[in-house]
Amino acid sequence: MKRYEDCIKACDDAAEAVKGNAYDYTKLAKSMARKANALFKLERFDESIAQYQSALLEHQDHGIKMGLQAVIKAKKEKEAKDYINPEIAEEHR
Repeated sequence: MKRYEDCIKACDDAAEAVKGNAYDYTKLAKSMARKANALFKLERFDESIAQYQSALLEHQDHGIKMGLQAVIKAKKEKEAKDYINPEIAEEHR
C-alpha cells in the first residue's frame, strides 16, 4: 500500500508494546526489521542500516542479516549512481 510513514509509526508502537519486564526479543526484532525495511523504501539508508543493526542485537536472524546487506548494497549503488551525476562529480573534484 506504500504507506511507509504509517508503517514506521506502527512499528514504533509495537516496539514500545513489546518492551516490558519479560519482553519477547524475537517480536521486538521483527518490528525493528519492518521499520528498517520501511526506511529503506523511503531511501533513508543510514537510518535503515542503524535500525537493522539494532534488530540484529535483539535477535540474530538470517532474514534481518539479508535485509541489512540489501540496504548496504543499495546505498553503495545509489552513491555510485549519484557520483556519475556531473554536478556532484564537480563538487568532488
